[in-house]
Amino acid sequence: MTAQTRRSFLRYATTVAALGAAAPLLSACGSAPESAPPSASGGKKVDKVGFDHPFNTVPLWSTIMKFAEQSAKAAGAELLTAVDDAQLDKQLANLQGWIAQKVPAFTVLPMEVTSLEPVAKSALDAGLAWVTYAGEMENQSGSVLLNNKESGLQLGRQAGRWVTENHGGRANVVLLEYRESGTIGIERCDGMIEGLKQSAPDAEIVATQAASDPATGLQVMQSILSNRKDINVVLCYNDDGATGAYRAFVNAGFDKNDPSVFIGGQDGAKEALELIQQGSMLRCSSALRISELAKVCVEHPIALAAGTAGSPIVQMEIEALTAADTDKLAAYLSDLA
Repeated sequence: MTAQTRRSFLRYATTVAALGAAAPLLSACGSAPESAPPSASGGKKVDKVGFDHPFNTVPLWSTIMKFAEQSAKAAGAELLTAVDDAQLDKQLANLQGWIAQKVPAFTVLPMEVTSLEPVAKSALDAGLAWVTYAGEMENQSGSVLLNNKESGLQLGRQAGRWVTENHGGRANVVLLEYRESGTIGIERCDGMIEGLKQSAPDAEIVATQAASDPATGLQVMQSILSNRKDINVVLCYNDDGATGAYRAFVNAGFDKNDPSVFIGGQDGAKEALELIQQGSMLRCSSALRISELAKVCVEHPIALAAGTAGSPIVQMEIEALTAADTDKLAAYLSDLA
């Protein structure tokens, strides 16, 4: 198994796929099983919906699934979740099980698109609705796109503006990337670099390391800070890496709100948003609303299976939140309480 099969985020890798502005639809459309009865709204009744997010070990997984469960219940459907443990063979087996059970609709975050294309085709051939989470596949009914390029761009631009205002446009920057997650990591990280260069072209990237969880973010930044204390900016693939980097700075003797340091992440995780709200040196998260994401990942496959969807593509909105966004921070954190 390659390193690409090992993780995301939001996550999710969050493609979690092929994001930024919505890419052209490459899919063949499926429908719900013919035996499904009509619903009161005129579409076919969908009584089960699956959500396969293979990275069930990341902190946000349980929160996403909590809101997904609420949305499924509101739609009158049973939610099925897969425990893949970030292993491609488990994901393949779980999805093949859903197809054998004729689960009418599901959302899938593919670990390896090439490996999952035949499985997706089997789902469509069986009349099931396959929604690709955070990207697009050749065989799909539709997709939920997370706009990962825009997420990285917003974070990079915010950091660059901060560098311009606080360091005269010059700063030493560390990138905590995770390109192993596939398109989500590539687009987020390319976006970070592009956004930073747009707003602070003289900022210098002095180190690039892989990190997608708090422990790795902590370890990597501790190693970097042991050699040099002049790091001003850390831009991260996700908030989990960012919170680890934040702890590394605190452990190295930096004040929690050191005015010379900017740490930023992506996703909108609870700890990161709380640190932003407190005015710490973790200053920004390119966030998406978790409750809305989970709702769409349940409602969209149901609508496609029922034949009531207005479009095969749903594009999620991204907002770069800082301490100045008081009301929005409160709203996003209310989802994570």
